[in-house]
Parts: sequence; structure tokens; C-alpha cells
Amino acid sequence: MGLDLAVLEHDAQEQAGGVIANGLAERAQVLLARSAADEHKAEAFDVAVRALRGNATALSSQANQETREVARAASAKVSQKSLAKLKKLQEEEHKAEAAAQDRREQAKQAMQRVRKAQASLRAS
Repeated sequence: MGLDLAVLEHDAQEQAGGVIANGLAERAQVLLARSAADEHKAEAFDVAVRALRGNATALSSQANQETREVARAASAKVSQKSLAKLKKLQEEEHKAEAAAQDRREQAKQAMQRVRKAQASLRAS
């Protein structure tokens, strides 16, 4: 009976080792499957991050372009307003110069009349 007990004990240890090994193998498979799933998720997140970065870059570029266009339009609008005011001021300046020239001419003629009048008074 001693031998049978030793053989049974040995068989029990082998079977227990096999059960433990099977359990560890199953656990390892579960962990490997989770690891693979985590790896796939990480790759998907990397793809999403790259897409978001690309979108952010595109939006930044678009915002920059739109800002330039708005600034250009605002500048053109102000320039047009200023140009209209400038033309009006130039017209007013031209009219004022013409009026001043007319007044100088009238003053010159008046001065000539005064001199003629003085000359005629002296001659009389």
C-alpha cells in the first residue's frame, strides 16, 4: 500500500500541476487577448489624435486666412471712405483756390481803379 500511496500522491501532484498550468495558461490567454485589445484601442486613439491635430491645424489655417480677408475688407472699406473724403476735400480746396484767384483778380482790378482815380484826382 505504501507504493500505491506514493504513486497516487505523485499522480495527484502531476494532476494538480496540470490544473495549475491549465489555469495559468488560460489566464495568460485572457491577459494576451486584453493586451491585444488594448493595443488596438491605442492604435485607434493614435489615429484619432492625428486626425484631431490635422483638423486643428486646418482650422487654425482657415481662421488665419479668414482673419486676413476680414482685415483686408475692413481696410478697403476704410480706404474707400477716406478716399471719398479726400476727393471731397480736394474739390473744396480747388473751389477755394479758384475763389481766391477770383478775389485776387477783383482786388487787382479794384487797385487799378483806385490808382486811376488817384491819378485823375492829381491831374485835376
